[in-house]
Amino acid sequence: MHKVNVSVPAVSTNVGPGYDVVGLALNLRNVIEMHLSTRDDLIVEIRGEGSDRLPSDYHNPVMRAAIRLFQTLEQAPAGLHVRCTNTIPLDVGLSARATMTVGGLVGANNLLGS
Repeated sequence: MHKVNVSVPAVSTNVGPGYDVVGLALNLRNVIEMHLSTRDDLIVEIRGEGSDRLPSDYHNPVMRAAIRLFQTLEQAPAGLHVRCTNTIPLDVGLSARATMTVGGLVGANNLLGS
């Protein structure tokens, strides 16, 4: 079973006079774990921030990014298990959803062998 882990830091890009130019990577991270499954199913687990608000299906930001990459490369796994451990608060300007998208893209890319 092939498995990848991706850790993406929170960022704040609205820093002082460098508005949207100067940014800070913070010590808050979203960790995305993906592994291929021999079963023909999709499992999305969400732990931590947003576990009560984020969808646990194809509409999850991690899965939307991964599916887009799979479609672009015309390679899709039979089954996929995704675990999102979120420590970045949603909707407070720390790019939580962007980190999920990046994590989904990088994780899917690594699962397919880069």
